[in-house]
Amino acid sequence: MSITVPQSPAWAPEQLLPSMRAYLREAGSVRLPKEAGSAPPLWIDPMRGIPYPGQTEGLSPNQTSNFVMAATPATGIASGPFEGFIVKPGVTLWYRAKTSPPIQAKHEEIRSLLHDKRNYLMNGLLVNESLFFRELQRIDSDERGYVYNCEILFTLMAGEYQF
Repeated sequence: MSITVPQSPAWAPEQLLPSMRAYLREAGSVRLPKEAGSAPPLWIDPMRGIPYPGQTEGLSPNQTSNFVMAATPATGIASGPFEGFIVKPGVTLWYRAKTSPPIQAKHEEIRSLLHDKRNYLMNGLLVNESLFFRELQRIDSDERGYVYNCEILFTLMAGEYQF
């Protein structure tokens, strides 16, 4: 006998990062890179790396900012035995700014939106749980600014699963 457990809305790998950005954008914490605004632009898995604060080469005027962010896929955690219907993908959230204090403040703002939350819709994606499993960490600094990152672990349902 086969049982199909439908998941609505079902998770798809390409859905997580855009859903997270839309959720943070709706809260006013980030903006799309091509939009104007005071919130930092949040790039999704940028192919050529995260722009530096104030970088203008190859970018439109709205894409330049003194504070930029990016979300990239990170190693998740494999589901346990008899839990194949659960996926636990990770996201690395990158922060780049001319100075450090805005990064720390923005991290706390985003942390309040995503850390230790359960059973909520993130732009239509059902999130069973989201936790920061690596807190804000300074990665680098030079004349261009500061680089920090952190990692978030999401627990989602893997879509239709066959028993």
